[in-house]
Amino acid sequence: GTVNVCPSCGAANAAAATQCAICGRAFGAQPQPGPFGAQPQPGPFGAQPQPNPFGAQPQHNPFGAQPQPGFGGPAPLGPTPAATLEVGEVLRAAFELSKRTAGTTLPALFVMALPGGIVSAVGSSMQNPLAAGSDPFGALGAGLALIVVGALIAGLMGQVGAGAASHVVLEARAGRPLPSLGDALTTGLGRLGSVLLATFLTSVAVGFGTLLCLVPGVIAAVVLCLAIPVVMAERLSGVDALSRSAALTDGVRVDVFVILLVAVLCAFAILAPVMCCVGGAIGGAVAVGGAGVGLGAQLVNQVISGFAGAVIGAFFHAVLVEIYARRSGWGTSSDATAVAGVFS
Repeated sequence: GTVNVCPSCGAANAAAATQCAICGRAFGAQPQPGPFGAQPQPGPFGAQPQPNPFGAQPQHNPFGAQPQPGFGGPAPLGPTPAATLEVGEVLRAAFELSKRTAGTTLPALFVMALPGGIVSAVGSSMQNPLAAGSDPFGALGAGLALIVVGALIAGLMGQVGAGAASHVVLEARAGRPLPSLGDALTTGLGRLGSVLLATFLTSVAVGFGTLLCLVPGVIAAVVLCLAIPVVMAERLSGVDALSRSAALTDGVRVDVFVILLVAVLCAFAILAPVMCCVGGAIGGAVAVGGAGVGLGAQLVNQVISGFAGAVIGAFFHAVLVEIYARRSGWGTSSDATAVAGVFS
């Protein structure tokens, strides 16, 4: 018999059917223009599509050729932390950072170490039996007290210098102008409380772990090593900085350990010959010249060792900042736009 063939889907229907049993198309009605029929209206799939994210003339969108900031342009702080840390690459980048910032970090660390060093030098000179005079026990006691006071002064002012140096290197790593020595020390002083607390808690953790067994102490040092950069960059408290450091080092602690180990070995290779030469020269000067040269020799010792310590400290701060920057998603280069607003 006669059948009605649906013009839309091609299904065969009974001759008396008024609509297609398959697609529901009414027989005898004129099809309306649609996106798939004749004379389609402009649409995303028609002949004259409007601009859309996937067409030839894309609008600004996350996947287009001209993405807006935040989707492929300048990235906000911390988008993609480095999954691994290449030891050689990190150390090379840190060395370059330390060279670029040496004009500020070296004076900051040296100036902050000098006052305590001078006090300790006076105390050390009083420990010389040739300088004790008629009251050796009193001189030795006073000298010991001065050494302790000098160590406390050096520890306190050293943390200001550490914060200042870290701040300078962070600014350089973020592609910002380097702060002056005065501005750096002011910033370090302003964060002194948090830096002191973070350093104290780190020292306690490392010391306690070392007493239990050397390995826990080393692990604590690696886990908490980024506390000062965190305090200076993110303005967290000392306690929060330790938690943040632990999070940043999670997953890359073996890499961090190797990087710090190589840095320590390099520092020892530089510092050990210097200190051996200085110590030998001081001992010889005291033996030849007697008590009269004791204080002068100790002062020279403090100046030389203070400068050597500043050089090593500047490099170590650069290493820690480089690790922090990579784990915070700053990328592998100093790009001001990539870390814009890091200190805002």
